[in-house]
Amino acid sequence: VEWGARLGLLEEQLSDAQARLVVEQVTARKAGMEAERVRAELEEADARMSQISESMGVHSAVLRAYTVQREADKRAMGAMQDTLRDGVTRLRDDLSLVVADHKRLVAELETDAWEREQVVK
Repeated sequence: VEWGARLGLLEEQLSDAQARLVVEQVTARKAGMEAERVRAELEEADARMSQISESMGVHSAVLRAYTVQREADKRAMGAMQDTLRDGVTRLRDDLSLVVADHKRLVAELETDAWEREQVVK
């Protein structure tokens, strides 16, 4: 009887162990599927991060090009302003010479006219 009871107890323990093994296998499969899903999500996130990083690199390059162009435009604008300023200065100087010549000619004409009046008198 004792052997029969022990045998029954061992069979019950074996059955319990087999049931726990099945539960552990199912749990392990579920954990493996979850790990696979997480791995796939991580790969997808990594691909998105690579795209974002690449896009940021492009945007950064565009911003650098824009900044370089803006600086070149500022320099060109400064050069144009200098050229215009020099041109205005030359025009002012030329105009001063024309005004001086005009005054000289008017004075000469007035002098000639006065001399003619004197001759006529």
